[in-house]
Amino acid sequence: MDIKQVQKTFFSSLSLKKNGHLIFSLRNQLFDIATLNDYSIKCVVQYYPLTKYSLFKKMGLGKHKCKNTEKFFNNMISFPFHI
Repeated sequence: MDIKQVQKTFFSSLSLKKNGHLIFSLRNQLFDIATLNDYSIKCVVQYYPLTKYSLFKKMGLGKHKCKNTEKFFNNMISFPFHI
């Protein structure tokens, strides 16, 4: 079987925007709706910034400001996508 025949691409990590602005509060509302309201959808936040890990902080790397990384992390949500 040729792998190109069965290959599919999908994106499961979304960055939430409204009117061009990233919105942290909407992400939290989606978490509540998906998990608490009997939909049983397991949403997660991925790609925890390395500068937030204690190991990197101990190495002095937690002081770095990664503005785009922080924006993405604070506004992203990952939904399960099943093919």
